[in-house]
Amino acid sequence: GAGKSTYWATVIAYYAQHFNEPSLVFFHDPKDMATPYRDLGTTHPYQPVDANDKFYEDLGVPVEDVVDEKGQLIARIEFYCDTDPTEPTGASKFDRRLLGFYEEAKSWASVGIDSMTFYQHNSLMRAKKELGFRLFEPGKDGRQPYGLVAEQLGILLFSRAVHWPTNVGVMCHIDDNKESFGELGVLQTAALQGKMAKRAPSGFGEVYHLIVTPQKGKDSTEYTRQLQTVSDERWIGKHTVTKAPNPCEPTYEALWKNWVK
Repeated sequence: GAGKSTYWATVIAYYAQHFNEPSLVFFHDPKDMATPYRDLGTTHPYQPVDANDKFYEDLGVPVEDVVDEKGQLIARIEFYCDTDPTEPTGASKFDRRLLGFYEEAKSWASVGIDSMTFYQHNSLMRAKKELGFRLFEPGKDGRQPYGLVAEQLGILLFSRAVHWPTNVGVMCHIDDNKESFGELGVLQTAALQGKMAKRAPSGFGEVYHLIVTPQKGKDSTEYTRQLQTVSDERWIGKHTVTKAPNPCEPTYEALWKNWVK
C-alpha cells in the first residue's frame, strides 16, 4: 500500500515512547491491513478488566491490544469489519461506539479512523439494507443510499472527529476525480462520498498526500515515500499547525522539524 497506516503508526509510537500514552484505532479495513499497528509491540485480544467489563462484548466488536515488553498499552485496535453483506452491522456498531465519545477521546494520545474507504462501504451496505434497495428497481432513486452515506460521513467528520480533544487521523484513499478549491485550482483529493471530497479538508488543519515513487532501476521493487504537506497544481495539502517541511519523511517527528531550534 501507499503507507497511510504505516505513517499513522509513527504517531502512535511517538506518544507511547515519549509519554507512555496509548492510542486508539477505529479499524474498518480487512484485519490484515492492521499489521503496521500490530508491529508496534505484542498483540493479544482485549482482556476485560473484571467480570463487569462487558463493554466490547455487548457492542459485539473484536478488539486487540498492542503492548510493549513491560505490558504497557501502546494501542488499542477496534475492528468494525463487515463479514456478511446481507446483514451489515459494522456501521451501526461504530455509531453506537461514538455516542458520548468526546469525553473519552481525552484519554487517548491519538485516535485514528482507518480507512474511510471501508467505513463508507459499510455505511453503504447498511443504507441499502435499511432502504430495501435493489439494483435498478423501478420507482427507486438509485442515489438515495449514497446520499445517506454522505450524510453519515458529514456527521462523523464535521460533527464528531474534528472536535475530539486529541490528535485525530483520518486515513483516506485518493480519488481520480478532481474538485475545485478556488484560488488553489482544480485538485485531486480524498475518495469521499458526495461533496465531502471537497469539504472535508476545510475541517482539518493538517492534510497530507503520501507520495510513492519507484526507485530507479529496471528490476527495482523498492519505493520512496514522502508526505506532501502543502498544495501544488495537482494535490491538496495543508500544514497549518506543524509548519512541516514539504515534502518530508512520512513520520510524526519529521513533521515538527521546523519547530526544532
